[in-house]
Amino acid sequence: MTLNTRFALPNNGSLITPETIALIDMDGVICEWQDQFDSFMTKYCPHIPIIPKEEIKVFKTQSLYAQEYHAEIADMMNREGFYRNLKPVPGAIEALHEMEKEMKVFICTAPFVTNETCASEKMLWVGEHLGSGWMNRTIITSDKTMVHGDFLVDDKPLIKGAGPRTWTHIVFDAPYNRHIETRINKWNEWRSVVEKVLQERQALVNA
Repeated sequence: MTLNTRFALPNNGSLITPETIALIDMDGVICEWQDQFDSFMTKYCPHIPIIPKEEIKVFKTQSLYAQEYHAEIADMMNREGFYRNLKPVPGAIEALHEMEKEMKVFICTAPFVTNETCASEKMLWVGEHLGSGWMNRTIITSDKTMVHGDFLVDDKPLIKGAGPRTWTHIVFDAPYNRHIETRINKWNEWRSVVEKVLQERQALVNA
């Protein structure tokens, strides 16, 4: 990981500056992806028993279901409207508007590549819930390691790519990532976690 060496002197004890770059994932971070998955399962695959949320210990929920259901679940996930109608995670919208007052904030999300409307629906979701200006700050990519930033908030436990990765990974709480220490459990604690991460990054630069 290559660290960004842009660290201003602390202002009122904070290392957050207007040049700090925040990257924020969508699914499972600011959007209730699992709730939408369960809702679509109930509607389109009612014969398949839903796995309770707290029992989902892997990142890809669909992989936990029996092989005989995989094709049917994939078709369900490729339906138009899956990504357009996700509900916001509690506190997420408020937190992002707080962040943008103090730093540069970008949405950084991966597409579900077999869903033909996924990318456009994500853009529309951002415009509706965050405002049209945020659509110009939305990055849709299958390789987040190629995006420059100071930190990335993402529920995925392990993010791989071609790199070089510049950001520090902060996980957003999910049953499958609770073994990772650097985390945001609820959006109202974003500031304390981000400050700690920036302090650790500065310490590495100064070492």
